[in-house]
Amino acid sequence: FIPPEMSVEAAWQWAIDHEAPAYLVGTRDRLAGLVTRRQLEDGRTSEGAGRPVSALVDPAFVHVHPDHALDVVLERLSESDGVLPVVSRTESRRVEGIVTRDTILLAREPRIARDPRRSGAPQAHDPS
Repeated sequence: FIPPEMSVEAAWQWAIDHEAPAYLVGTRDRLAGLVTRRQLEDGRTSEGAGRPVSALVDPAFVHVHPDHALDVVLERLSESDGVLPVVSRTESRRVEGIVTRDTILLAREPRIARDPRRSGAPQAHDPS
């Protein structure tokens, strides 16, 4: 999370050490929105570098709730900037998790590893 009061320049410097396509701005209990690397880079103009990063945030952001089906999650992830917040259904600014393309792949990895058809191991053939 990037604190909303952090300057755009300081947020850019922080982002350099934390490679991601987008970042959550706010706190776990109060998400202000998201900001992309591109927005941070573009916001570093001489007049914009000192302003708070919250000035770059669009408060209407793509998100999901914990009870959304996988197809909804995948659709919304494709609409996002690569970082999809999972927020409480009752407290819409409270973050309960984050979905990225990598987390989707990691979640699938154990299932793939348990499926012998996908493990790369030779399969026994039943000649009957």
